[in-house]
Amino acid sequence: MQTQDIVEWLLKDFENVITDCHPKTLLPKFIKKKSKDTYQFDEEEVDVSQRDLYVIGFGKAGATMSEVAENIFSDGIIKDGLVVCPKTTSDVKSIKLIYSSHPFVSDLSFESAKRMLDFISRIPDESIVLCFVSGGGSALLALPETGITPKEKIDFFQYLLFQGLSEIEQNIVRKSISLIKGGKLAQKLKNKKLINFVIMDNPYDYKALASGPTFIPEDKKTAKQILIEN
Repeated sequence: MQTQDIVEWLLKDFENVITDCHPKTLLPKFIKKKSKDTYQFDEEEVDVSQRDLYVIGFGKAGATMSEVAENIFSDGIIKDGLVVCPKTTSDVKSIKLIYSSHPFVSDLSFESAKRMLDFISRIPDESIVLCFVSGGGSALLALPETGITPKEKIDFFQYLLFQGLSEIEQNIVRKSISLIKGGKLAQKLKNKKLINFVIMDNPYDYKALASGPTFIPEDKKTAKQILIEN
C-alpha cells in the first residue's frame, strides 16, 4: 500500500469515527418514540402523557444535542429547556441556549450557573428532566459556594494548576467549593425524574465529566486530603 493510499484510508476512517460519535448519530439510538405517549430512554420506557418534559444541559455539544432532541420530540412535547454551550449558530426553538466561556472560567460561567439554578427551581415536581452532558461543562457552568468570590475561585484554580494535581484530584477539589458540581445540581432535582445523556471519550469515568453536576460522586479522597498531600 502506497503512502497516499494509507493517508486516504486514515482520513476515511477518521471521518467514520466522527460520524459515529456525532450527537445526530448517537442520541437517536438512546431516545426513541415508541407510541404517542411513550418514549424509550436507553432501555427504559417512560409514559410522558401525565408529566411535563424539560431539557437542561451543559457542554460543547449542547447545541447539537438540543437540535437532535427537538427533532425527536417534533410534536412539541418539550415544555421548556435551558442548555449552556459555547457560542454557536444553531437554530433551536423550544430549548433556550445560553452562551458561556470555554476553556476558561469567566463572568459568563457564573451568570450561566445562576440562570440554570433559577431555571431548575421552577421545574414542577414529578416532571421528567433530560440532561445533556458533554465536555467543557466545568468552565461553561461554574458557581462557587457562598463566601467565595468568583475571582477567588479563578485565582485558586490557576494556582492549583501548578501544584501537580491530577485531573481527577482537581475535579474533587473543584466539586468541594461549588454550588452545582459534585451532584449538587442533581440534589436540587431530587423530586423530578432525572435522565442523563452523556457524550464523552471515556465511558468509564462519566461521573467526572463537567465535575459531575448531575451525578452523586463516589470519590475515594476528600478535597481536604488532596490539599494536605500537595
